[in-house]
Amino acid sequence: MFISIKLPGVMFTCSATNQKPAAFLQLIEQCKKGHSKSQKRIYNMFYGKMLSLCRRYAAFEAEARQLLQAGFLEVLQNPDRLRQGRAESIVRDIFIEIILRHYVSQGFSVSPAPATEVARLVPQQLSPPTPSSHESMLEALRSLPPLERLVYNLHIIDELPLSFISRHTQLDSPAIERLLQRARHHLGNFWGETGGDSAAG
Repeated sequence: MFISIKLPGVMFTCSATNQKPAAFLQLIEQCKKGHSKSQKRIYNMFYGKMLSLCRRYAAFEAEARQLLQAGFLEVLQNPDRLRQGRAESIVRDIFIEIILRHYVSQGFSVSPAPATEVARLVPQQLSPPTPSSHESMLEALRSLPPLERLVYNLHIIDELPLSFISRHTQLDSPAIERLLQRARHHLGNFWGETGGDSAAG
């Protein structure tokens, strides 16, 4: 039986590579048996990075915590997936699956601006400045409409190809490109309105 795990007060890290040490494989086996301490260890290994990922995609902190718990529920109920490659990458992929499901379940409508409007708003080559702090980036991302935040995270930050985004969102590549351009425009406006100090460092 899966146990409910409270968020820990400390963060643990691990080196999870393609070559799985015997101890890690044993940890996976213990998770399959519902061993609570082993589940907690895997949770702690990836907690910090996955919380950061969830916060980028979520509109507010409570939503990020919901995504975090849903992601770890999926990981700990299917620990054999951690054998399939670099464990950290597998965990990230599982969390992105959960996030995509969440967006679909929210029923966000797709209404990207026409290409002519996007061209008027922002040049194709324009990229927003990069803020110097993680919290500044979070604030900027949360200022975006949901679909813009989703595609910007998937393609620009997590470097997933347009084909992946199209397959999982049922948006075609031109629609995704328009959403990305709108996101860049909104982020540029956001950093301009906040004085640009975060972006300038």
